Amino acid sequence: MPAEYPLTVSGNPQNDGAFDLLVRKHNQGIGLLRKMRAVVADNAEVLAEEILNSFTIQTGATAYWSHPSRADALARLFRTNGRGGPTCYDAWNGTWKGTWKKPGQSAEDAAKIHSHIWDETQRVTYGRPEQYVQPVTQSRVGFQSNAKIPKPPGEIPETNIAINVWSPADGLTGWVGWGGRCDPHIAYLINPHTLIWVMQYQECTKLADTFLVFFEWVASDHRSYGIHGRFFEVAKVMPQPAAPEETPPEPRRTVKVKSKKKVFKRQKEAPADTAPTPAPAPVQAYPSGYQLRIKDGIAGYTTYLPPKTGAFVVPQTECQH
Repeated sequence: MPAEYPLTVSGNPQNDGAFDLLVRKHNQGIGLLRKMRAVVADNAEVLAEEILNSFTIQTGATAYWSHPSRADALARLFRTNGRGGPTCYDAWNGTWKGTWKKPGQSAEDAAKIHSHIWDETQRVTYGRPEQYVQPVTQSRVGFQSNAKIPKPPGEIPETNIAINVWSPADGLTGWVGWGGRCDPHIAYLINPHTLIWVMQYQECTKLADTFLVFFEWVASDHRSYGIHGRFFEVAKVMPQPAAPEETPPEPRRTVKVKSKKKVFKRQKEAPADTAPTPAPAPVQAYPSGYQLRIKDGIAGYTTYLPPKTGAFVVPQTECQH
């Protein structure tokens, strides 16, 4: 881990350290994370197409984009728990510095330097199946390590703390939290150096009305790290009525009619059915009840974070993907 900026998760469920509290909040929010995953799975094809059509391809995943079945492959990925494994965050380990860019920001804001630490992933168990937790900080007031984080944690200006998590049960997830803020995340692994994250802002009890979908990638030579995101509306979808089933006409009955000259047959209409036709059952096209729609005109956030001089570099790992 970066020796001068260590971050730790104690592994003690009673500990009041910042990252231990985040692990507990993350675990309490598993239900919401699973619901977010269900929304993404419902919208897998549409989300894959929108991402392929609207994201700038500077993510280190160029080979993925050139694959003829890229949309199908991405949609299949969105129906999983993100894949991955305990070592899938290792490629980002280190300290990073750079500017953060977003539409409409002031020149002063655009000039501020962000300092980002990704520490080593640590095995943690808090009364549920094993999980692997990577502690992370991002700040506009310098690198924030354990020594600078108050205990119990309070507010540090312009600083976020976060955890990236992998577990066999729930795959790749994450949680950003500080004070009253919380940003639940779920992730999908494209390759050992590229993740797609889906997060919602400051809402950890229910689905928000907006997801931020963003790529996070690191160059294979560990000399650059970047993010590119777009906003998606999370729209409630009402069940659609099923098409009414066609009812075959009642067969006509034949009756004999006598006349003085001859006997002939006349068809008589069957009596109309007076029973009401039951309404067709609704069809839910989105089992989760939500549809994702890209928010045109909002480019989201973009950033390019080259590493700090002398950044800690770990051997590249080929995690499961």
